[in-house]
Amino acid sequence: MDVLLRQYEKYKELYSSKENHDPHMVHCIDMGWFVLNKYYTLSDQTPVYAAALLLDPSKRRKYIERNWQESWHAPAIAAAQQIWLDEYNAAPIPESLRVPLDVSSSSGRQHNELDELLSDIAVTGPILDDADDFETFIDAPPTRITGSPLQWWLHRDHRKAYPRLSRMAIDILSIPPESSDVESHFSSARRTLS
Repeated sequence: MDVLLRQYEKYKELYSSKENHDPHMVHCIDMGWFVLNKYYTLSDQTPVYAAALLLDPSKRRKYIERNWQESWHAPAIAAAQQIWLDEYNAAPIPESLRVPLDVSSSSGRQHNELDELLSDIAVTGPILDDADDFETFIDAPPTRITGSPLQWWLHRDHRKAYPRLSRMAIDILSIPPESSDVESHFSSARRTLS
């Protein structure tokens, strides 16, 4: 939606200028802007739009900071984070995505007492930190992706790196953009105009 609003701004400015003044085009742009703004405003009422942007690896927090008014940043991010906290943060990790905590030696030798002692003082091993996956992900720099954000999240490596967050991303990015048949709306609009 952001790119469409920019296009409306660009062409309204163009057709409002003295060199290209066209009142009919300005009126058409205003009407299109009115409809688009209605839906843009509705997106404030649901945090899913912001969550979809934040979970897009090519956008993340940087996109919102660069393209949205500053007063919108904190509420949008907080609302998306609330979805994470309420629905996904404590969800069980699917067995297929779990990383085993105790991996036996790959050399094929038997585990001995020295291995136990070394294991007790080891600084490596399973990392059990309190880092929030949602915050970690959205704060990382955007990355160029091939394909859609949904395809990126469906990749096994990304699902393993963020097992709960990937579930959230897949759920949100799988929502159809329109819940009704678009063609029927255009057909009904044609009937009202004729």
